[in-house]
Amino acid sequence: MDLKKLLDKTKWNIVTGVSAMLVFFLTLAIVLVRIIMGAIAAQTHEAFTLFTNWWQTLMFVADVIIFVILVFSVVMLVLRHKPVKRRFKAFNKSVWTMLSVFFAILTVIMFVGGAVGNTYETVINSKLGLETTKRVDVDDGGEKYHAYKSDYEILNEKGEVIGFDDEKMRANSLSVAREVAGEGSVLLWNKEVSDSGVSAPALPLKNGSKISFFGIDSAPAAYAHIGVGSGYLEIEKPSIVEECKKRGLVVNEKLASAYSMLAESGKYGLIRLPNTTSDVNYGEFSVNEVPWNKIDSTLIGNVTGSAATYGDAAVMIIGRTAGECYDTDFTMKNCIDGNYMDLSKEEKEVIERLQTLKNAGSVKRIILLINSANAMQFKNIATLKGIDACVWVGMGGSAYAGQIADVLSGALNPSGRLTDTYVYDNNSAPSTENFGDYTFTSSSGLPKKEDYSHNNKYVVYGEGIYVGYRYYETRYEDSVLGQGNANGKKGVKAGSGNWKYTDEVAYPFGFGLSYTTFEYSDYKIEKGIGGYVASVTVKNTGKVAGKEVVQLYLQKPYTDYDKEKRIEKASVELVGYKKTATLAPNATETVKIFVSDEEFASYDADGYKTYIVEKGSYYLATGKNSHDALNNILAKKGKTTADGMDYNGNAALSAIVEKELDTETFAESTATGNKITNQFEEADVKKYEGLKGQFDNYEYLSRSNWESTYPEAVNMACTSEKMVADMQYEQTVQEDPNAVMPTIGVTNTNGKKLVELYGKAYNDPAWTELLTYLSWEDLNVLCSAGAGGIAGIKNVNKPHVHAGDGPAGITYANKNLGNTKFCFPSEGTIAATFNDELVTKLGSAFGMEILHTDSEGVYAPGSNIHRSAYGGRNMEYYSEDPYLNGKMTSAQVQGMQSRGVIVFTKHFVLNDQERNRYGGTVWANEQTIREIYLKAFKAGVTEGKMNGIMSSFNRIGCTWTGKHKGLLTEVLRNEWGFTGLVETDFFVGKHMDAFGEGIVAGNDLWMGSSRPNGWDKWKQSPTVVSALVESAHRILYTTLNSYAMTGMSTGTIIINVTPWWKTAIVAAQIGISIITAACVVMAVLSFVLNREPKTAEATADKQAAAREKVVVFGKEYSKKSFSTFLTVVASVLVIAILTPIIITSVNGNKTPGGSGGGTTEAHVCQSVCEVCGGCKNADCKEQACKQKCTCKKGCEHACPVCGKCVDPTSTEKQCKEKCGGEYAGIFDFNATSDRAFYKGGSKGELTVNGNILSNFKGNKGAMLMFSVSSDKDAVASLYLSLTRSAENLEISKEFDILVNGEKVKASPTLKAKAGEAEEIGEIGVGCVNLVKGRNIISIVALNDTSGADFEKITIKTSAALDWYAKSAEEKCEHACPVCGNCVDPDAIGINCFPKCGHDKKTLYTFEAEDERVSLTAGSLGLPTINKNKGYIGNFINNVGCAIEYYVKADKATTATMYVSVIKHLGKKFTDVVTVKVNGVQIASEAIVPSDTWVHWEDFVTVQIGCVSLNEGNNVISFSVSKWDEDGYNFDKMLLKSNDTLSWGEDSHVCTKKCEFCGGCTDSACQKPACANKCTCQELKIEAEDYTAINNPLPADGSQGAFGKGADIGASGGYFIKDVANVAYSFDNRAYLEYVIYADEDAEVSFSICAGVAAETQKKAFGVKVTYENGSSGDFTATEGTLPAGDWYNYQTTKYGVINLKKGKNVVRITIMGHAAMNIDYFTFRATKTANLRTTA
Repeated sequence: MDLKKLLDKTKWNIVTGVSAMLVFFLTLAIVLVRIIMGAIAAQTHEAFTLFTNWWQTLMFVADVIIFVILVFSVVMLVLRHKPVKRRFKAFNKSVWTMLSVFFAILTVIMFVGGAVGNTYETVINSKLGLETTKRVDVDDGGEKYHAYKSDYEILNEKGEVIGFDDEKMRANSLSVAREVAGEGSVLLWNKEVSDSGVSAPALPLKNGSKISFFGIDSAPAAYAHIGVGSGYLEIEKPSIVEECKKRGLVVNEKLASAYSMLAESGKYGLIRLPNTTSDVNYGEFSVNEVPWNKIDSTLIGNVTGSAATYGDAAVMIIGRTAGECYDTDFTMKNCIDGNYMDLSKEEKEVIERLQTLKNAGSVKRIILLINSANAMQFKNIATLKGIDACVWVGMGGSAYAGQIADVLSGALNPSGRLTDTYVYDNNSAPSTENFGDYTFTSSSGLPKKEDYSHNNKYVVYGEGIYVGYRYYETRYEDSVLGQGNANGKKGVKAGSGNWKYTDEVAYPFGFGLSYTTFEYSDYKIEKGIGGYVASVTVKNTGKVAGKEVVQLYLQKPYTDYDKEKRIEKASVELVGYKKTATLAPNATETVKIFVSDEEFASYDADGYKTYIVEKGSYYLATGKNSHDALNNILAKKGKTTADGMDYNGNAALSAIVEKELDTETFAESTATGNKITNQFEEADVKKYEGLKGQFDNYEYLSRSNWESTYPEAVNMACTSEKMVADMQYEQTVQEDPNAVMPTIGVTNTNGKKLVELYGKAYNDPAWTELLTYLSWEDLNVLCSAGAGGIAGIKNVNKPHVHAGDGPAGITYANKNLGNTKFCFPSEGTIAATFNDELVTKLGSAFGMEILHTDSEGVYAPGSNIHRSAYGGRNMEYYSEDPYLNGKMTSAQVQGMQSRGVIVFTKHFVLNDQERNRYGGTVWANEQTIREIYLKAFKAGVTEGKMNGIMSSFNRIGCTWTGKHKGLLTEVLRNEWGFTGLVETDFFVGKHMDAFGEGIVAGNDLWMGSSRPNGWDKWKQSPTVVSALVESAHRILYTTLNSYAMTGMSTGTIIINVTPWWKTAIVAAQIGISIITAACVVMAVLSFVLNREPKTAEATADKQAAAREKVVVFGKEYSKKSFSTFLTVVASVLVIAILTPIIITSVNGNKTPGGSGGGTTEAHVCQSVCEVCGGCKNADCKEQACKQKCTCKKGCEHACPVCGKCVDPTSTEKQCKEKCGGEYAGIFDFNATSDRAFYKGGSKGELTVNGNILSNFKGNKGAMLMFSVSSDKDAVASLYLSLTRSAENLEISKEFDILVNGEKVKASPTLKAKAGEAEEIGEIGVGCVNLVKGRNIISIVALNDTSGADFEKITIKTSAALDWYAKSAEEKCEHACPVCGNCVDPDAIGINCFPKCGHDKKTLYTFEAEDERVSLTAGSLGLPTINKNKGYIGNFINNVGCAIEYYVKADKATTATMYVSVIKHLGKKFTDVVTVKVNGVQIASEAIVPSDTWVHWEDFVTVQIGCVSLNEGNNVISFSVSKWDEDGYNFDKMLLKSNDTLSWGEDSHVCTKKCEFCGGCTDSACQKPACANKCTCQELKIEAEDYTAINNPLPADGSQGAFGKGADIGASGGYFIKDVANVAYSFDNRAYLEYVIYADEDAEVSFSICAGVAAETQKKAFGVKVTYENGSSGDFTATEGTLPAGDWYNYQTTKYGVINLKKGKNVVRITIMGHAAMNIDYFTFRATKTANLRTTA
C-alpha cells in the first residue's frame, strides 16, 4: 500500500468536509422529522419512534455510518498535517468553499423548514399552547359577556372572572365520578355464603372483614382506569387498598405490595406488543398475569397462609384494555382458546388455587371483579363454580379505587345494568363474521393505499339491524315460536348441535342485581300527547336500601310486507328507562316512562322509502332486562317453558297497543318538517351500481330465515368503472345553478363585532351583515385551522377557541393542580348507570374541568355503537343499543354545554372498528344505518341540542363521511335540525383532502393546520363560496354561544400575534443568509488572492516584492488599495443578495389567521387610553388612531376623578396641583397597628418588622384591612406608603384596592418609583368616597413575585377620621367568648373587626408529631404519628383519643389559640373535639371550613379563641368527644402571645423500663418520658407449637390431660384445658419443650401468658435449657406469680431471666407443684443482636 497516497491531504480534506456536512444535515433532518411526524402522530394517537418508517431507519443508519467515516477522515488528516505557506492565510480556499456549501444548504433547509412549519402551523401552535390572536380591551365596553360559568369562579367586584378555585372543582369532579362509577357497577351474581353458621350473600363485606386482593390488575400501575389512544389520560392512580381501609376493610397489604412491585417492573399486566404489520390501525396487548407459584415462592412467602390470615374474602381482579388502533379480535396464545377477551391460563390458575383454599376452609368467599370496557366472554369464567360473587366495574377513571371500596363494603349498593349482552363466546355475535381486515379481492386504477388512506379496504355490516341483544333475543323468540329456522346450526359457537339461547347468552342486555330485591306491580299503558305513558309500581322487598332501573321494551309486528321489502324487526327494542330514587326496605315508587310515537316507526328503504308504522299489534313490556321483558311478552302471547322458554314470564308486565298503517306522519321530520327519504343507497351492496353483479343474490341477516341468511365473510372486488371513479380523491363539485356569489371582504368601518349578536337567532338578518366583513383569507383560515381549536378572526372580533381531546376527560393538564389530569369513568360505565340526571351532572363537572384548563371545546363524547365486543374504542362509546346511546349522549352533552363547552361528538358515523378506519369503505343497508348507527347520535341533536359533531375517517360506501351530503346536510341538518358545526377527525388522510366537496356537503372545519389558500381553486364558484360563508356562519354562531366569549364586550378587540417560533425561524433565515453570503464572498476572494503571478524568472527580490502586491488576472495592485476595493464590492454584494431574501422572509411568515384580507396587518393602536379609549400618541396618523385621547392633558399620573396629580414626588409644572391638596385633614393609619387587620396568602402569614408589615410582597391573596370612622359623607384622597422595589410598580396590576367593597380604579400609568428595598415611598391612588360611620379599606396582593410591603395608608379629606370602635350592639356571630372579637380570619363582615388575637405579636408553633406530645388511645387505639408528613392520624372518630401538650409560660398571660386540622363539612370544631386548658373546658364558635370531599392531608388553620395560661407549666388537651361522619386529622397547635411561651414538661415517670436496653416496654404509653421505647427483640411462641411434650397423666379426665383448647377470643389457641390436678409432684414431670436458636450468648427475659381460675400459682414452672454442646442450665423463677381469675382471663407474667447460648437451645418448661391453668403463649426478650428464632 502506498502510504503517501493513503495520507494524501487533499483527498481527506474532501472526505472530511463532505462527511461533516452529511452528518449535520442528516441529523438535522432526523430531528425535524421527529418533531413534525411526532406532532402528527400525537394528533392521530398512534405510536411514533425514530424507526416508524423504513426511510427513517435508513436515515439513522446512514447517519451513524457517515459519522464513523468522518471520525476516520479527521484522524487521517491529523496524521498528514503539514503547515502550508499561503500568501493570504485568512483566505483558505478549501475552508471557505466548504463553509459556503454548508451554509448554502443550511439556508435552503431553513427556508424549506419555514414552509413546512407554515403548513403545520396550527398543529404546532396547538402543541405549544400558542395562539395567533389575542384579546385587547380598549375601553370598558359596557357589560362583559358571562353567559356560561363554572361553579368555582373567582370574581372581582365587577363580576368579572379573575380565576378559578381549582381544588374545589377537582373535589367535585371526584365526588361525581365516584358516584357514577359506583352506580355504574353491575352485580352479576351474589351467592349465599355460610359464615360462622350464618348464611348470607357474599357481598357486601362486613366492616372489619379481612381480605386479600389477587390479580396484577389490583396494583395501581396495572389497573385499567381507562383505555388507550385519544381516550387515555395519565393520572395519579389511587390505591384500592387505601380506599378499602377507609371503608373499614382490613387488607392484606403485604400481598398488595408484592403485586405493586411486580406491576411496576413492567413485566406483568396488560402490555402493548410491537406492531409487526403495515397497518397503523392495528395493535395487540399481551395478558401477563402473575402465576400462582411466582406469588407463592418469590414475593411474600406462603400465599396460602397469607390468604388464610385474611380469609374473609379473596378478591380477584381481571382486566382488559383496548382503545384507538387496538381492536381486540387478535389471537393471544396464553389466553384460553387464544381469545384475548377470555381468561388467560394464569388467571384461571389463580382462581382455581383460590377455590382450593376455599374448599380447605382457608378462604370464606371468592369475589371476581371485571375491569374492562369490552365485554369479556364467559366460556371459562362460567366453569369456575367457586366464585361466590362477580361485579363488572368497567373503567372507573380517577374514581376506580373508591368505586371498588364502595361496592365491596356496601357503602354503595350497585344499581348498574349491562350495556352489552355478555355471552359465552364473543364470536357468537353475527357481526364478528365481518369484523376486521378485508381487502378487495381485485382492483385496478385505485389511488395507492397510504398509511392514512386505506383505499383497498372494506367491511360489510352483513348482520343488518341484528346487533347485540337484537340478535340474541329475536332469535330466541323465533326459536320459541318455531319460525325462521331459528333452531338451526348456523351461529352456534358456545353450544353444540342446534342453536340455543341459554348455550350462547350468559347475561342479557340490561341485566344487573342489587344487594336488595325489588318487585313490580300495577303496570299499565296510557295514551298521551305524542306517545304513550307506561307506569309501574316498584317495591323494595329486601333488607337494605337501593335503586332499581325500570326498563321498557317495544316489540313491533313482523309482517309479510316486511319480508317482501326486507324490513327487519327485532323482537324487543329499548324505548325507555328510568332509575328510581333510593328506596328504603318496603318503600315503593311509581315510575312513569314516556314513549314517543316515533319509536313505533320502522324504516322502509325499498317500499315507501321513508319511516312507516305498519298495521298490527305492538307490545310494550317492562322487565328486569331485555330477556325478562321478552319473556313477559311471550307470556302475554300464552307461551310457557313447555314451548321452549327458559323460564315463564309475567304477562301482567306486558301490554298491547294496536296500530293502523301510517305512511305519512313520520315521512316528515318532527324537528324540521322536511321530507325524509333514502340517502344511503350507494352504501348498500345490493343497490350500489358499482357493485352490480357481485351482490345480486346477497342477503343481509333476516329473521325470515336465520339459517340461510346467517352472515359469512364477504368477498368484494373494486373493478367497475363507477366504483373506481368513486374511489378517487378528486371529485367534481356539483355546481348549484341557483347559487349566488355572496359578498365578502367588505371593510368593517362600523366596527361590527361578533359579541353584538349575542342572543340573536341563527337566521337573524344581522348575521348577513357580519358575514360580509369576512375576507377570503378569513373564510379559508376559519374553516381549515381546526387542530386543537378554532382560529380567532380579527375582522369580526372572534376569539380563539381551545379544544382538547376526550372523551373521558380533557387531555390538557390543569396547571394550577400540579399539571394533573382528571379521568371520568368510561362511557360504558356511565351508560350502565341508566341515570340521565346523574349523567347530566357528570357532563356539568366535565365541562368545568374543561373551562379550568383554559379550554372551551372538547372532542367528546363518543356515540358510536358497540357493534362487536372486539371494538377497540368501546370504552369511548356507551353501548350496543342506539336508544341508550342517544339518551346518554343527550344527557352528557346538556351537562357539558350548560358550561358553555363546544362538544365535537364523535365519530359520525359507522366508525365502529379500528382496522382500516382511515378511508376504508363501510357497507350497510339504509335501515341499518338509520335505525342503529344514526339513531345513536340523533337524540344528542334533537334533544340535547348538540353544538358540534365530528365526521369520521371512514367512507360510507365509496364516499368519505366528510363529503357525504346525504349524511351531513340531508340527515343531520334538514332532518334533525342541527345548527352546530361539523369538524373532521384529524386531517391526515389524502382521501380527506376534499375541500370543495366537503364544504358543499356540510363539513365546516378541517382538523388540521391553517390553509389560507385552501379553497382558491373554487374562488369563482358561487356554490363553494356560499358554502364557505355558511360554514363560517355556523362556526361563528357556535363560538358566540360558548364560554369562549366570556370576558368579551363591545370594547374588546382581537389583534394578530406572531408565534415566537415563527419569529425565530425568520431570524434564523436572515442570519444564516447573511453568513452564507459572507462565506461566498470569502470563497471568491480566496481563489482570486491566492493565484500566483506569471514571471519568467523568480528571484528572491521579486518574490519579496510580489508579496506586497496583488495579482488579479495578470495585473498587479497594492494590497491596501485592493482590500478597500474588495470591501466595497463585498458590501454591495451582501446587500444585493439579502434585501430580497429578507423582504420575502418577513412577508412570507406573516400569520395568516384572521388578518382581515391580504397579508398586510392593519395598524393596531399601541397607546390606548384606559379612560376614554382614544389614542394618546398625538403624532400617529394611522386610521385606527384617528380618535385621540380627550382626557386632561399634562400630568400623566392624574387622578381619574379629580384630574389632579397623585404622585407626591413629581415636581413637574403640570403636576403642581396634587390630589387631596385642598384638604386640611391628613390622617395616617399604620399597617402594624393592633387595630389593623391582616392575613397571609400564598406565601404564608404576614409579619411585623418594626413599622413595616412584611411578607406582603409576592404573597398573592394576602390582605390588609383598615376600619376607619368618618364623621360625615366625604370625598377623600387615598395615599399608600410602601417599600421600594428594583423596578417601578404599576399599582393597578399589583393590588386590588377596595373602599366599602367598591374597587378603586387606579390609573395604569400610576407607578411607584423604584428604589432601595428598605426605602419607603408614598404614592397616591386617587379620590375615594367615604360614608358617615364605618368604612372598610382593604388592599389585596395580586401577584406571586412582585409587589411591596406596607407601612401605612394616608387619607386626606375634609372629614374627621379615626380608627373605628365597635359598639356593644355590633356583635360578631363568631365572637371569642373571652375578648369578644371575631375568631373567623376570613370573615369581612362589618362586625368582624377587630380580630381575636389582633393585639398579639408572636406566634408559637407546637407540632402534634413532636416527641414531647403525649397521646392517649381511644376506641380505635392510639393515634398514629406521620413523621414524614408531620401530623397525627387515627384521630378521626377515635372517641376518647387525646393529644396532650405541655406549654410553659414565663408569666400568667392570655394567648390566642389556633389549631391546624383537615377541612370539614362546615362544623364547629368543639362539636367534635373537647378542648381543655389546665382542666378547664374551652368554648369556641370557630367553624372548620367546609369541603365537598374530605382530603385527609388538606389542612386548614382554625382560630379557637383566647385562653388563659398560668405561669410555669400548662396542660392543653384535645380529645375526641364523639363519633362524627368525618372528623379531623390533627397537624399542630399554635399560640399567639405577647409573652414568652415554650415547651413544658410532663411529670410522668416510666415504670416499665427494659432491663437490657433501658427503653420503655409499654408500647401503649405515649408520654414524653416514655418516648424512648425498648428496641429489644421479643420472640413469641404459641404454647401449642411445642417440639416435644410429656403428658404422664391419664386421659380419662379424672385428673385432666394436655390438649389444644378451643380458639376462643382474640388471643389464639390455648394449650392446657380442664387442667385441675394436672401435676402434684416432680415425679409426674409434665413438661413442654421448644427449640430456640440464637446468634450469640444472651440473657433472656422469660414471660408466660396464662389464665388461672382457682388460686394464685407461685413459681409454677421450672425451666431447663440444654445447649448445643450437650451442657445444660437450670433456672428458677425470680418472679412468676400468676394472679387468680378465670380460665380465659389471660394475663402476662414475667418469670425471670434465663441464659441462652449461641446456636441451638432446647428449652424445657416443667410444671412445678400444684398448677392448673390455660396457657396461651410464652415470650422471650433479648437484645436484637441475639436474633432469637425457632428455625435454624
